[in-house]
Amino acid sequence: MTGASASAGLVIKNGRVFTLVRRECCIIFFEKYRDEAYISQLKQFIEAKYGLGIRYIAAAKRGYHGETWKIDTECDTYFAKLVYFGPHKSRYMNSFAIVEYINQNGIDFISKIKKTIDEQLYSIFNDGVLGLFHYVEGEHTEDYLLSDLFHKLALIYKVPVQNVQIIKEDFNINYIDEYYSNLTKLKITLSPSIIEAVRLLEGNSKKIEHYADRLMQFADKNKNDLTHFHITSGDVGGNVIIQGEQFIIIDWDHLILAPMERDIWPYLHDEKQIDLLNEILELEGHHYKVNQDRLAFYCYLSFFYFLHEYMSGLLEFDDEAVREAIANDIKGYLNVSCWIYGNLNKVDQFKLI
Repeated sequence: MTGASASAGLVIKNGRVFTLVRRECCIIFFEKYRDEAYISQLKQFIEAKYGLGIRYIAAAKRGYHGETWKIDTECDTYFAKLVYFGPHKSRYMNSFAIVEYINQNGIDFISKIKKTIDEQLYSIFNDGVLGLFHYVEGEHTEDYLLSDLFHKLALIYKVPVQNVQIIKEDFNINYIDEYYSNLTKLKITLSPSIIEAVRLLEGNSKKIEHYADRLMQFADKNKNDLTHFHITSGDVGGNVIIQGEQFIIIDWDHLILAPMERDIWPYLHDEKQIDLLNEILELEGHHYKVNQDRLAFYCYLSFFYFLHEYMSGLLEFDDEAVREAIANDIKGYLNVSCWIYGNLNKVDQFKLI
């Protein structure tokens, strides 16, 4: 599996420097650098809240929805992630207890939480949700054997889910409604970049309407079958760090109880990859075959999720340079050469019976 390319550009806003990270056809905006006063305040907060003596703190080269920091102490190195963006805060907050639960069930290849001095799993800093994790050396990669990833996921899917307090998949299609709601809001925003983004979206309206129709139909097919649900990340492929023999899956911010197809849909374009997963599932005792209807649902849903992220960014940030970058990436995302269309073209062939 080949890793996705990434590039970054800097934008100045209100005296702070921001980094725009592009990852294939997706752009995520996050605050990467802060002034010295902010860093000092953050350092003092973490020292007091977590009982640490910090020797060094610096922006980390990780994170797409959050602000991330690498922290060195006398005894260990930690990774801090701060989420300020409203739509992601509640999910991030709810994820900590489940990550801890997965760890307690013998899964040692995901993020490990550092608790506060009063045994809390996260803290609140400047109205942002702050999580502190034991640092994993290395970089994000998508260059690994898929069999290694599938074996790890199969083990996670064995974690018992009875009586676990976790959001459960209900196959809703709210992202379709949010798409049209956000489009209406964008149409009344006077910004050259937003005007261009609206032009691009409306120019692809037939394609978007087609995917919306397919999503609605596959949601109807899936909503009555709530069996074979597991704890899922929803974004495992690009959140792997390999260091020597370590294979660590990080970033469990958006975990929910759902079919495993929520994790697997990016691989559906290649039947050999799905066959490999089915073999590994059987080997690990799951006795379950990947379901095409569920793959299709998550593929179409993800198309609208990414659109939602772009459009939310356009509405959230008033910096024209940021908006221009997002509009350019919407253009790339809607281009048929974007990676997601290999999967969309495949599920378009799935029959609705």
